[in-house]
Amino acid sequence: MIVKNLPISLIIGVFLMMGVSTWAQQVAFEWPDGKKAAVCMSYDDGIASQLDHAIPDLNASGFSGTFYLTGSNLYPESIEHWREAATQGHELGCHTLFHPCSGEFDWVPEEYKAENYTIRRILDELKVMNQFLFAVDGKYKRSYAYTCYETEVGGISFIDTLSRSGMFVGARGGSNDMGHPRDMNLFDIPSLSITDELPFEQVIDYVERAMAGGSVAVFTFHGVGGDYIQTSREYHQRIIDYLKANEEDLWVAPLVEIASHLGSSRNQAK
Repeated sequence: MIVKNLPISLIIGVFLMMGVSTWAQQVAFEWPDGKKAAVCMSYDDGIASQLDHAIPDLNASGFSGTFYLTGSNLYPESIEHWREAATQGHELGCHTLFHPCSGEFDWVPEEYKAENYTIRRILDELKVMNQFLFAVDGKYKRSYAYTCYETEVGGISFIDTLSRSGMFVGARGGSNDMGHPRDMNLFDIPSLSITDELPFEQVIDYVERAMAGGSVAVFTFHGVGGDYIQTSREYHQRIIDYLKANEEDLWVAPLVEIASHLGSSRNQAK
């Protein structure tokens, strides 16, 4: 970069601004109550075992989670239970109307293959699903979880379009490569999928990495003590007990609260 013709006062001013900006980013961000990291317990598809097991176990610990509901899994007999879960502090997140996924999965119907979607179609379906969720919990603010962790429809990424849409405060992705909160893409927040096959030591390591970097550890569950992609209720409780034992250092909260905190902290830093 050629700077020899620039006034020395301008050069000094630029470097001072860069320094102040870097300093503000480093010192302005902190988690509530001086916690070292944030943790989100998130659950996909809105299935029965989550109502039967996950929510009662979270309630007993005093923790709130994020439950990503799919429109095709919402039934008259379950809606009142989800409404009650929302009153207990749990987030009802958006997980699409029809759960589109790659055609590589043989269980995906032709009309719901992600390859056959357009960005307009996915956004329209998300808008309708948010209206359904509003009818359940009366809330405007929520987060989104990419189905099958896929961030593309029709071969095109919709991360940036989703971010600009204003429909969500953030979105959970599938990478577990966490970075510093100030650098994290709020519309591709990393997460770790949990099943009984995952060694518990990896759960501990994931949380400890979050604490060391002042970051976010998001766990993704499906069935808890039942249904599919199962985590046993005992393993689920073991994670809750670990988080409870480290509650002094961890802010365990729904993703809508974590993403909102990250967003507002960035705005203040700016």
